[in-house]
Amino acid sequence: MSRSNGREGISTARSLRGIDAGIGILKLFNAEFKHRRVAATARGEGFITFAVAMTRLRTALIPLLVADEHGGKNRPPIGQSMFQNIFG
Repeated sequence: MSRSNGREGISTARSLRGIDAGIGILKLFNAEFKHRRVAATARGEGFITFAVAMTRLRTALIPLLVADEHGGKNRPPIGQSMFQNIFG
């Protein structure tokens, strides 16, 4: 059984901050999460946890990180379609 030394999380956090510096994705993500959570609660439905949503966001951002490593070529768009995939 392997153990994580926690460095993966630090690297991911730094990468997210790098992406966020240019486009404010974390601010948009947080606002969208709150909006959808409140709407689900008002309908009497459950909603995914913030931890699950963040995991999905990190997974969705991998293509952006790869594109940025290659000069930003073929960078996928960020917007409602990404949030739809994350929040369902």
